[in-house]
Amino acid sequence: MNASTSGESSKNAGAEEQAPPYGRPLYMRGAHWFARAAFGAMLLCYLVGVVAVVSTFTMHPLDWRDAVGFLMMVAFPLLVGVGLRTWAIYGSVQGLEIVRWGTRRTVPWASVGAAEYAWWSQNRAARFARLTLCEERERTILFFANDRNLAELHAMRALYAGR
Repeated sequence: MNASTSGESSKNAGAEEQAPPYGRPLYMRGAHWFARAAFGAMLLCYLVGVVAVVSTFTMHPLDWRDAVGFLMMVAFPLLVGVGLRTWAIYGSVQGLEIVRWGTRRTVPWASVGAAEYAWWSQNRAARFARLTLCEERERTILFFANDRNLAELHAMRALYAGR
């Protein structure tokens, strides 16, 4: 009985030593996943529309409507791409944990710059926020945030950046 008890205690000790998979969420989870699904569906409809336009294309004199249509075909994927570029971020003692498309990495707090709302994001329900990472090269990441998320991120950065 002692052998099984010591085996269980060593399993629990190993579990306590491991860090949790993610720290405190610093982004709006619901808005993040809703936007991923919505932008993905819009992109799928766009691709179906492009295939339909290309397959029914006939030669005709060009006018202003064709120019507007071409502009929309170029601008729409760029706008959808911004929504799909959002990241899931978590804060922990080790640093800012970034999760994107299933890959996870930790950036030390000393390399994390200030976070702010993007100037072009005016939606109060789920605003895009920008965060600068100063690693090998400076990189900006986007995530969905509200005032509480940004306040928590600034507090964690101020607390742990000096370590």
